[in-house]
Order: sequence, then structure tokens, then C-alpha cells
Amino acid sequence: MNRDITPAQSLAEANNLLKKTLVGLPEHEQRFKLHNELHTGAVDSLDAPTQMSHLALLCGSDQVENERRLIAQLCEHYGVTPPTQHSNHFNAMLGVCRVNWERHTEYSTYTFSYSAPFETPFAEPAINYIPKEWLATLPGEIIAATHIA
Repeated sequence: MNRDITPAQSLAEANNLLKKTLVGLPEHEQRFKLHNELHTGAVDSLDAPTQMSHLALLCGSDQVENERRLIAQLCEHYGVTPPTQHSNHFNAMLGVCRVNWERHTEYSTYTFSYSAPFETPFAEPAINYIPKEWLATLPGEIIAATHIA
């Protein structure tokens, strides 16, 4: 094994392998850049068993104030102090569910986690503990959505 491989070479090799694996599927020209941006930042540690729902929504910077207002509404619903007026991230327990909101330039992420024993994975995803009416008001289009159990 060659131990002098640079990260750029490793990325190029991974990209070539992926193209061979996903034969015929078009790849967005900024796929790696977008992927890496989506996966930057700190990750909260979780206690098992936990179920998590994660959304990434593509929305313009003109929606920042609307998002802050919506987060404040959700906090009010649960009697929790909202983030400051200029915050771009928020993390708190809202009822039985932990909510993590992060605002980036082109998109926002919302992560909902619920820690408790469960019999069947995904039967009761964490997002179910968030009011559906509130979720329906989130601005943007989904670019990633995941449930983890």
C-alpha cells in the first residue's frame, strides 16, 4: 500500500470508484463541495438508544429572519428561551425532543433527536414529536432527509 497518497489523490480515487459504482447516474458538478459543506461542524454526542430525524433545506439568505421567527415560535410552544436575534444556530430540549437548528449561507439544517428505548426502529421517528403544523411552515426545499435509529 502506498502511504504517500495525498488527501486530494484519495478524493480523486474515491470519486473514480463512485463513478464506476453508480454507472449511468449523473453527478452534480458541485457534489463533493456540497457534501463536504453539509458535513462540516460539530456533532452532538447521543446516548443510545436514540432516534434522530435530520432535514437539510435549501433556502435563500432572505429566509433567515423567517427561520429565526419560526424557531422562536417553537420555543414559545415549549416554554423555552429562544435563540438571540442574530443567532445562526440553536440547540435545546423541546419537550422530549432535542432540536438543533443551524443556518448556513444557502441552506439550513434541522436535527431532531429523541432518546428512549424502542421496540421497532423507525416506527416512531423523532420528527413525529415536532408539531406537523410548524414543520409545514419551514421555508425551502429538502436537499437531504434522514431518519436514524
